[in-house]
Amino acid sequence: MTRTETFQVTPIPIETAYFLNDAAKFKTEKGYQLMRDSNKFNRYYFNYPPEWKTSNMGEGIVGVRSLWTMNRPREFSFIIYIRKYKKVKFFDALRNYSDKYKDKSNRELFLTSLSDNEIQKVINTMDAKDVIVFPFNVNIKMQTQDSFMDLWNIINEILTTKTDLKTFQKSYYMNSNNYTIEQKLKFIQALNKYDSDELLFQYNRDLWFKQSLDQSNKDISMFETITQPNELKEIFYSPHNLVLQDPYYVDILFLHNPNTYYKKYQNNANLIDDKLDSNLPPFFAQNVYSPYSRSDPQPLTSDDEFNKDFNAIFNAGKENWQNHLDYITSFHRLLSFKNVYNRGTLKIHASFGNPSNDYYVGNSHVYFTPIKYYKLNSKDDKFWIEFYSSHYHDCPVNIPEDEGFVLEMLFMQNQKLLYI
Repeated sequence: MTRTETFQVTPIPIETAYFLNDAAKFKTEKGYQLMRDSNKFNRYYFNYPPEWKTSNMGEGIVGVRSLWTMNRPREFSFIIYIRKYKKVKFFDALRNYSDKYKDKSNRELFLTSLSDNEIQKVINTMDAKDVIVFPFNVNIKMQTQDSFMDLWNIINEILTTKTDLKTFQKSYYMNSNNYTIEQKLKFIQALNKYDSDELLFQYNRDLWFKQSLDQSNKDISMFETITQPNELKEIFYSPHNLVLQDPYYVDILFLHNPNTYYKKYQNNANLIDDKLDSNLPPFFAQNVYSPYSRSDPQPLTSDDEFNKDFNAIFNAGKENWQNHLDYITSFHRLLSFKNVYNRGTLKIHASFGNPSNDYYVGNSHVYFTPIKYYKLNSKDDKFWIEFYSSHYHDCPVNIPEDEGFVLEMLFMQNQKLLYI
């Protein structure tokens, strides 16, 4: 009698989890960098498992078990500079600035498209009492679940508190080391006599900042949009700028280092303290910033750059698909941040997904049941994945290189045996 041994043939799939920092890398002068497509900033390259590519595997079949994004907590500080000025005074200055505008009505001037540079040149001719600039410090702590809209809600809350004139004045003088306890008490008692609107008139001024709960009466708001060609943008703007009948225009810039302001704009404006109630403290005369640009702007350096988390959130950097430092630190009526990852779900495309339309694999935050399988049509040793907005499926997104992302895959093998 001959003994017969029976073997069960079982394919052994290779299971691999790819994180974003597992992407293929290349060496530079600054070390190794993740490999991206030079023409597609949202495309990363990954290597297939070498033990799978070198085996006699027959048909190349891969499976996708899950796609997941895991946002990092972010912490950063920056300064929002708001420049507010009267529309009527700006129109008058615009007529004096160029003969081609001198005979135009306010409505015609309101509908005239001006570059940021032209706006700055006109403001340089305006009276200092018709323009006000002030910085508002913003400290951000984003948790893993926070989106870009949550970031805006934090900014909005900070501005709502800090733009209240009475609250701001009281806070400033309570925390100042330049006054005695008796002087501070006198200031607080004088400030308590008025609400914020009355206080502005007591300082004999009609320009200050306001971040109202009413959307139409905010100095700054934000919205998300897409522009051609398929560019996702987060835009900071002022509702004041949208309506002719609104008395104000507002410009916005972001800084990390307060000294950066003086590289582009002139030193402090000297405003006369002409308050009606002599018991009131000074109206920040020493802290009011000039709206006028310098005739000799200074070059920006590494001291002016934002920190790593700000750059990740706002896609700030030196590449053409990023938002450049010089742009962010200049005044704009619309401050736009392109190709931003809004920390929501993403649509993932991959080179192995060629059987589906546009190489689409699936949405992030999904466990696929059953597992999705794809038959490969090439023998490449690498594959790529691309990130797109889940709300705008054809808008590429720059997911930060240190962000959490995982792709769980299975690589099917046909020629290996498991002996049982």
